[in-house]
Parts: sequence; C-alpha cells; structure tokens
Amino acid sequence: MPTPVNGHKLHPSINTQSGLYEFFEPAKWNFEIEGIAHALGNLCRFTGQCDRFYSVAEHSVLVALYLQDVLKIRDKRLLRSAVLHDSAECIIGDINSPLKSLIRHIVKPIENAFLDEVDLRFGLDTRHPRIKDADGVLYLLEREFNMPMLDRAHPEHHYLPIDDEVINAMPWFSKTVTYWEPKHAKHFFLRYWSALQ
Repeated sequence: MPTPVNGHKLHPSINTQSGLYEFFEPAKWNFEIEGIAHALGNLCRFTGQCDRFYSVAEHSVLVALYLQDVLKIRDKRLLRSAVLHDSAECIIGDINSPLKSLIRHIVKPIENAFLDEVDLRFGLDTRHPRIKDADGVLYLLEREFNMPMLDRAHPEHHYLPIDDEVINAMPWFSKTVTYWEPKHAKHFFLRYWSALQ
C-alpha cells in the first residue's frame, strides 16, 4: 500500500470500472451491472484458497440457480436478488467469513450501504432469508467440492454440519458448477442476469 506524503490520509474511495466509489457517499456511484459483473468475475471465492479458481460471479449465479432448479422458485425478483446478493464484494472484496465476523462492526455498515443502494436501484431484496439459506447451502457444497479437506475435528463441522439438504444437492452442484475463468465469468454472469429481466 502506498504511504501518503505530508501526513495526508487515504481518501475513502476506490477507482472502479464504473467510476469512483466513495465509501461515505455510495449513492454517487453509477451502479452499472457491467461494472459489478466485471469485478465479481475477477474475484476468487475463499480468499483464493480453493483448489480451482472459483469466482464470486459464478457463486452468485449458482445461488440463484439453486433457488430456481432445486427449490423450484420462479420469482424473478428473488432470483435477480440472489444474483446480486454478494455484489458489495465488488467494492470490499471477498473477505472470508471468520475475518468478517471479527471486523463486522466496520465491514457490515459498508456492505449494507452498498446493498441498500442496489436494492433501491434494481428493485431487489438481496438479503431475503431464502437467499441467505441458499447461500449457506452453496458454501457447504463449495467447501466439500473445491477446498482442501477440513479436518473433521474442526469446530466448523459442529456449527455448519452437512445436512440432508446439502447431501441431496451434491449431484446438482457437481453437474452445474463449471469453474468459469475470469475472462468468461463476466459474460456468463451478465447472460444469466439478462435472462431474468
């Protein structure tokens, strides 16, 4: 990270594909779906610790597809909301959940301000309970299919156990996940988004 000179502090903004995003004034940003897709396609889940590159863009689409294909939900607003449920990561990055829980008081207000604006501009409900539940199922599937084996003595197995819903979804996940390369992730994300309009 560069060190500002003459005692200056870093400006609370980042440069993005859709222009300058100011953390204290999120409403000023363009909120273009292409810019969100670009960033999420380049972001790897699990802080890059997975076995194969797996983008936040693909994860986001898979959460929506799980609702659509497995749970048979046809509400396009809910499916669009699922596609953008992690859209705040285009400006905060993919922070792993254990770290996010430690710095929650800092990260959640920034994340929520972004998602509030997404919900307002796109007419969505990105924090709907059905999406949260589907996101949890996807996490467990991703953990089992694309992460180093987590020691069975690890406490996570007690508070995030593999249940019947996850076991039943394993065949669906294994045939649906494709591990999009970053150069393709934006395209496929936008194609699915367009299909839901």
